Amino acid sequence: MGAAGLPADTAAVLVHAINPYGFAWTRRVTEEGNDLNRNYVDHSKPYPVNEGYLEIADFLIPADLSEAGTKAAEAKLAAHRKKVGEVAYFRAVSGGQYSHPDGMFFGGGGPAWSNRTLHAITDKFLKGRNDVAVIDFHTGLGPYGYGEPITHFDIDTPASRRVRAFWGESVTESKRGQTASQARDGLGHYGLNRVLLEPETRLTMCTLEYGTFDRESGQKAFRADHWLHKHGDPLGKEAGPVRAAMRRQFYPDADDWKEAVLFRGHQITR
Repeated sequence: MGAAGLPADTAAVLVHAINPYGFAWTRRVTEEGNDLNRNYVDHSKPYPVNEGYLEIADFLIPADLSEAGTKAAEAKLAAHRKKVGEVAYFRAVSGGQYSHPDGMFFGGGGPAWSNRTLHAITDKFLKGRNDVAVIDFHTGLGPYGYGEPITHFDIDTPASRRVRAFWGESVTESKRGQTASQARDGLGHYGLNRVLLEPETRLTMCTLEYGTFDRESGQKAFRADHWLHKHGDPLGKEAGPVRAAMRRQFYPDADDWKEAVLFRGHQITR
């Protein structure tokens, strides 16, 4: 069913490439260095402190990316991972941090341009509507080619029940610990949820997360990308392999993956 099949009182709004800098440079972050999916916090309040990240920041993006330097950094990370356990380790790495602007998963010192732009779109097209349904497309976490519909609403609320009524029993809930993401705030979901409030507007939102490759390869790609833009030359000879690894992690250039994405995307959108 295309746009012509929608009821007369229903509209579709498509928002694409909200991070043009990231598209241009094959990066996850914005021109400010913000990870958009950690930037939708309430910037009027004190930022959360990620103690775990503070302990490992210098080893995640070491200045020395030689074989010896990498080996030393990996040893430090492995020791920390063993000490705190898998969940705490990945929460420290990817849960979001607000202390290192050139580090991984930085949530920013204020709303990024992309954040402000999405809020402007929301103000113009979505505020005051009775019902708003949102599908937030993502790639990078989960089984290869599988599209996981995730909700971040509180457990057993009208909103979380609507999500399950829309998309069925394949929905996973982050508040139940059912998802691979370790983010606790800053997601686009929370940004929209702060401005589209019940009962004026019923927001029904899922994040459709398509799996690509394992999390370890993703972390390796992220670290190299941040090293390149912090210590290396983004226009130098080392940039090509780094950008290729980032693109591969988020967009596998394989027909089977693309076909799975199209099928699931059509199913969830329909």
